[in-house]
Amino acid sequence: MTAPPARLRIAAMVDWIVGGGAERAAVEIAVRLAERHDVTMISSRLSPAHHDAEMFAGTVRRLADANVGLVSLGRTSTARVWQWRRLVGHLRRTRYDVLHTHLNGSNFWGPTLRATGGVGAWVAHEQTPFAREGGVRAHGAEALVNPFVVGPFADRVIVPSAWSKRSLVTNERVPAGKIRVVPNAAPATMPQPSDDRRAVRASMGVHDDAPVILIAAMLRPEKGHEVAVDALARVREHHPRAVLVLAGEGEVHDKVGTRPAIERRARALGVADAVRFLGRRHDVMDLLGGADVALLSSHHENLPLALLEYMESGTPIVTTDAGGNRELVVDGEHGLVVPAGDAAAMAAAVVRTLDAPAAAAARARAAQARRRRVFTWDAVARDVEDVYLEALGA
Repeated sequence: MTAPPARLRIAAMVDWIVGGGAERAAVEIAVRLAERHDVTMISSRLSPAHHDAEMFAGTVRRLADANVGLVSLGRTSTARVWQWRRLVGHLRRTRYDVLHTHLNGSNFWGPTLRATGGVGAWVAHEQTPFAREGGVRAHGAEALVNPFVVGPFADRVIVPSAWSKRSLVTNERVPAGKIRVVPNAAPATMPQPSDDRRAVRASMGVHDDAPVILIAAMLRPEKGHEVAVDALARVREHHPRAVLVLAGEGEVHDKVGTRPAIERRARALGVADAVRFLGRRHDVMDLLGGADVALLSSHHENLPLALLEYMESGTPIVTTDAGGNRELVVDGEHGLVVPAGDAAAMAAAVVRTLDAPAAAAARARAAQARRRRVFTWDAVARDVEDVYLEALGA
C-alpha cells in the first residue's frame, strides 16, 4: 500500500462558515490543519446576508490569514442539485486527498461528491446525532442521513463524545468500527480584570452586586431556557436579586425555546424583570467574567463548545447531564451536574454555588486547568489528521 503524502490536500465542507459551535469547530480545525497541509474550506451556502456581518467578515479574515482557501457555492435550495456542478469541477481539478464534511446537510452529499470529484477518502463529522427519540417522525428526512448515507459510505466518522458514538451505533446503525471520538476544544482566553467585570455587568443591565446567572447558547428548544427560568424563580426565593442573562439569538417563530416562549414563561412566574436578553454577542468570554454562575440548561447536547468556554473562563459551572456534558465536567470536581429538565435540582445547584463561593471557585479553577490540559484545538487537529491517514489507508 502506498503511504499517504506528508502534505495532504484537504477539502473541508460545511453549509455556513458562521453559525453555532459546529461551524466554529469546522473553521478551527481547518485553520490548525493548514499549518501542515493544503486546506480549502467549502461553504455551500455562504452568504453574509444571512448572518452577523461582523462575525462573517472576521471568519473570512481568519481563514485568509491562515492560508485556508475559501470556495463559496452560494446554493439557495437543497433541491437545486445543479448548483453542485461548480464544486464537482473544482474537486476534479484539485484532486483532493480528503473530503471532510461537517453536519447533516454536507454529510448527505459526501458519497456523491467523493465519487464524482475523484477524492481519495471521505470523512464525515457529526456533531449532533439526529435519531434520539422518534426517528424520522420526530426529525424528518435528516434522521435518514446517518444510517443510510454516512454509515454505509463514509470511510471514517468523527464525533466529539463517547455519548454521540453510542447514539450513532445504537440509534442510527453506524458501524462502531468507523467511528472515532475527537473532542471539541475552546480557545484559551485570560479572565477579565475587575474593572472590566464592572463594565461588562453594566452592559448586561446589572449595576450592583446582584448575582448573575449566564447562559451562552442559541435560543432553541433543546437548550432548555424555560427550565432555567423555572429555576430562576426558585433561586430568587434565596437570592431575591438574582438575574438570568441569556446571550444568544434564535428563531423568530413563537414555539418552545424561542424568545417569545421564554418571555411568556418568565411573566407567568413573575420574574420577567430578572431575565435579560442580550442577543448574539461577540464577547462571551467577557460576559462569563462578569457572571457568578455559568449555566447550561440543555435537554440535548453532544460536547458543547459553550461548556468548554465556561471551563476556560474560570466561572463556576452548573450544567445538565445531557449528552456528553459529563465527559467535560465531573460533578463536584469541575462544577455541579444536574438531571436535564429538573428545575428544582438546577436551582439547588445554583444556590449552592452562590452560597459557597470559595468551593465554587475551586471547582472553576479545576475546570479551567482540565480544559487547558485536555481540550485544545492543536490536539484536535492532530487527532483529525490521524483519522485522515487511517481513512486513506482504508
